[in-house]
Amino acid sequence: MEESVILHRLESRLPGQKVQAIDELTGIVKVTGRLQFNNKLSLFSSFKRILQDEDLMLRTKCTKLICEILPKLGADMDTCMSFVMPNLLGNMAANNLVLKRESIKLIRCFSEITSDKNSLARSIIWEGIDNKDPAIAREVILTVDKLILNILQTEDCYNIVTALCKRHYLEDNKKVKKAIKDSFSSITAVISPNKMELPTSALSSGKELMSTFKSTEKPKAVFYKSSGLSHVNINKLEADSAISLEGKLLWDLIPDATLTRLHGEDIVEQIKAIAELESAIRRVSNPADFLICIEEICEAIIKVIPINNFRVFKASTVLVSTFVEVFREVIGDCVFPLTKALCHKIGDNKIAVREGTMKCLIQLMKVCGPRPVIDVVLVNFRDRNPRIREEAMNVVIKTLLTFPVQDLNVAVIADYFAVGLNDHRQRVANTALEGLTVLSQCLSPRESHIVYQAVEKVDSENKRFLAAIKER
Repeated sequence: MEESVILHRLESRLPGQKVQAIDELTGIVKVTGRLQFNNKLSLFSSFKRILQDEDLMLRTKCTKLICEILPKLGADMDTCMSFVMPNLLGNMAANNLVLKRESIKLIRCFSEITSDKNSLARSIIWEGIDNKDPAIAREVILTVDKLILNILQTEDCYNIVTALCKRHYLEDNKKVKKAIKDSFSSITAVISPNKMELPTSALSSGKELMSTFKSTEKPKAVFYKSSGLSHVNINKLEADSAISLEGKLLWDLIPDATLTRLHGEDIVEQIKAIAELESAIRRVSNPADFLICIEEICEAIIKVIPINNFRVFKASTVLVSTFVEVFREVIGDCVFPLTKALCHKIGDNKIAVREGTMKCLIQLMKVCGPRPVIDVVLVNFRDRNPRIREEAMNVVIKTLLTFPVQDLNVAVIADYFAVGLNDHRQRVANTALEGLTVLSQCLSPRESHIVYQAVEKVDSENKRFLAAIKER
């Protein structure tokens, strides 16, 4: 069956059409042992919407299908899974044991074969452990040892532990707190004692828990600086270049009164609180002192970005700019959430807001490199809002004109732009065509085949897009 027909059925509003398409794809995989589908990004974009469908049985079938084809996705696997990971984590809280079991099975299978385990760990933290829905957070926390068992055994697990501790300190829900305690017991059994001594004894009190992170005795991990970005290495407990966990916490930088006003409802007070926070950040002389609470500072900033008030947004862009500039050497773990928050503003109705967002994203790219920022922006190519799709493409075009193309994952960018050529909104399709044209101009003649191959995946019959790109 043609790919366009399958995609049309998967996007259909009729439940029967979706079930039929999933069953046919499953049958093909079982018979041939593989799924010959050129436009994998469009396929997984459809899967993303199906995993939110009201029919729980349909979600379960889709999850099983993804698990079958996962090992055969090749180089596109990480990109494809980035589409569906938030929904898979959300389905773990569904009232269906089969769906929950299949979601856990798929995530665990992905964790065993992915080459980018750090991105998976970040997704588990931001879309699971830190999820605003306590039901989703609780389910992910309880099963985190099963979801990423091999990461906990072989990789740096300190970020997971830190996220659990921070959630315990900030959480009011007793069920979530209990889940964190149970999760620590499971993680302790997985991690060998010579790696890290987990602060399980301090879980009875949030303040005691945070105090353990100020201590150099209990968590025996140490921070290391590498390539300008900070990360944690729990295998090396002693080194001359290490920075101990002794450091300042969030309230050493931001008074409680300022945080309260920052997240209040009074616009005038919010603007004043943003100015106070920006001034406090500007006075920081040694960013390494705040390594422990860097993500909490980032989280405080992120909460003011979505506020629909132009004066607040204008102040927040100054705050983001100052934060990125001052903490440029230790901002590594904040790039993903900060970019994700800014992307919500790229489709704003006001031109000034879109331009301010673009400037913040470009500054972030100059500090940490364009690739981690663009990886988040590309996901918005499939957003439901056509303006966000169009502006996300404009951000990538601006990046191509600003940074060397060698710093970017050109093949992935070409695939995303190629999918946009078939967008039902003409403005978005035209922007995608413009993006591919700019990309082909940035590449050398020997590399231009990357663009043509991406276009052929979505336009293999009449070659109209390919001809238009060559003509431009």
